[in-house]
Amino acid sequence: MHEVRIQRRAEKQLSKLSNDGFEKCMRAIEALADDPYTGARKMQGEFAGWYRKSVSGEYRVAYTIEDGDVHVVEVVWVGTRQNAPWDR
Repeated sequence: MHEVRIQRRAEKQLSKLSNDGFEKCMRAIEALADDPYTGARKMQGEFAGWYRKSVSGEYRVAYTIEDGDVHVVEVVWVGTRQNAPWDR
């Protein structure tokens, strides 16, 4: 089981989503506690060390994973696919 933390920037991004988008992304974020690897894509280049997941095809959640003594998933970015900084 992983502890899930959400960075302040990601919290602000979540608050700007529609109610539906917020709920979908929060369900995806909560599911990261059980298994952050399934369905995730490891990112490269400028975003090396990050993982991303697609949420309902429209949203993206990006996060890091620390598998030390305490397993931590830290959500670093949340938003729509069109606003994802790695797709530019």
